[in-house]
Amino acid sequence: MAKIILFGDSILGGFTDGQMTNKVTNQLRQAFPTDKIINNSMAGATTEQALANVNKRVIREHPTVVVVNFGVNDAGLALAMSAGRYNNNLNMLVEKIGAKKVILISPSFTNWRVDRDQSWTRILQFELVTEHVAKHYQLPFLDLAALMQQQQNPLTLLQSDGVHLNNQGIKLLVDHLIPLIRTKLTTKE
Repeated sequence: MAKIILFGDSILGGFTDGQMTNKVTNQLRQAFPTDKIINNSMAGATTEQALANVNKRVIREHPTVVVVNFGVNDAGLALAMSAGRYNNNLNMLVEKIGAKKVILISPSFTNWRVDRDQSWTRILQFELVTEHVAKHYQLPFLDLAALMQQQQNPLTLLQSDGVHLNNQGIKLLVDHLIPLIRTKLTTKE
């Protein structure tokens, strides 16, 4: 039995109607019924909070695979985190967890017209940083922002807050995450 940890912000936490849900977790449990799936995502979290909590929420669990998804909050205008700091934080997370265990997901597409703390140019920057980190460590990578933009109307994947994924968005995320987890589990040393 493999232990799969989901470690991200509210996007990976299936945040719906103001609270974290089991929507992502339950869909993954259907795909991996003999494995243990633990969602240790944190609403509102940045890579700073991730680093502060990685020992307690990930390393102590002795996971087989860790899905890491931060960036939407890091890219927020109010926080004003630099792309360089985000890069350093992501690198430290991968190093602490161990690259052989990590699957990396980029920040998601957001609607900056609805949530004024979001900036499309910053999401693009942080998406590119995430992709660079994934390439550097040769990690499986899900470019969620790009995947959402490839859909006919990416706005239909978001809740009314312009940030969090609705059921259709969560399904898109999970459908593309499942093959990455399967590959990671079968290539595990």
